[in-house]
Amino acid sequence: MLYIQIKEPLYVINFFNHFNSFVINNLNKDILMGISAILVSLLLPLAIFLVEDARSANFVFERAVIFNRVIKPKKLGASIACLTFPLLFPNNFSLPFYIIGLILYWEVIARILKWMNLKGSAKAEIDSQDSYRNNERIDYLNDTDSFAEAIVIWEYLWKKQENRKDFNERMLVENFIAFYTRYYVESEKVSGNPKIDYGIHQIQEKERMDEVLSEMIKSPYSFKYTFDKAMSKIMIDGSLKIDKESYFFILKKCLERMIEIQALGDERSLEKNMSLRIASLMDKINGLNEEEKYLFIGKFEDELSNVDLEKCLEFSKEYHENLAGLSNLVKFSTEHFKYKDDDELREIGKKSDLSKEISNLLSKYPELNSFLNS
Repeated sequence: MLYIQIKEPLYVINFFNHFNSFVINNLNKDILMGISAILVSLLLPLAIFLVEDARSANFVFERAVIFNRVIKPKKLGASIACLTFPLLFPNNFSLPFYIIGLILYWEVIARILKWMNLKGSAKAEIDSQDSYRNNERIDYLNDTDSFAEAIVIWEYLWKKQENRKDFNERMLVENFIAFYTRYYVESEKVSGNPKIDYGIHQIQEKERMDEVLSEMIKSPYSFKYTFDKAMSKIMIDGSLKIDKESYFFILKKCLERMIEIQALGDERSLEKNMSLRIASLMDKINGLNEEEKYLFIGKFEDELSNVDLEKCLEFSKEYHENLAGLSNLVKFSTEHFKYKDDDELREIGKKSDLSKEISNLLSKYPELNSFLNS
């Protein structure tokens, strides 16, 4: 048994030694050069197809993704070099490089074929959150080296709907929020708290991110995704996560947007949909312990006071009763909020009538209790 275990690997090694010797001794460089020419020539129509395909979509961004994430010019150049120049050297030297060239070439071709979506399911390619194209687009955004480059891309994507039409919107929102929280500074504390020294450059960066955030939540789908994401980070298992400052600010912007929607009254379907979320938020606030409840209300006293909370509950009741069917205008401002520490915010929450108002409103709609907690 031991003899067989030792002998079998020797057979394999001898086979590969003979095979390598045979290939080197019988290597015909003209044939290999012909194969290389065919492989390289195949890239031309594929490259033309990719560029023309991108031209019908969001050309500026798509072209950057194709060249940086799919074709990868450095790897492609290395592949072509390994498939051609080593053939000028002796046989026993050229073969290893030729094999490396084939491996690199196949990696490039594999990425191109994935991008082309040979299955032909265009709808799935666009809608699927984990599709190859979406992953490559997001990876391109996340791999951008500097804030300056990244924010330009984010501003471009949210400037117009057509600029992001090839993205899965939920994925785009999640990645922008991750970008936002990574560079977030609590600029609302700057003017009122001399202990915190943020440079003007950081404040300007945050203001640019805030502008993108405001544009992002103008989209109905993005608004809902953003609100849900912020809530999932702020309140977990009936407890308030007070260290999530960036998500508190994101929620503040969402509530401002809700006030705007109610005041304008021209997005009724979105208002009704968001009313369910506001009603759920009220229920979560009511379920907090007294200290956390006052802190939360202190943070959002201005916004919650200007949202028509009863209207949100009425919409929720209407939705609950018919599942089969289912005020002030706050504009975006780059001015910083006056800093208030947690104790001040709790005092604001205690003095506010909102806690009592929320409890009273919820008691008027007892049939919503199980619905909101489901």
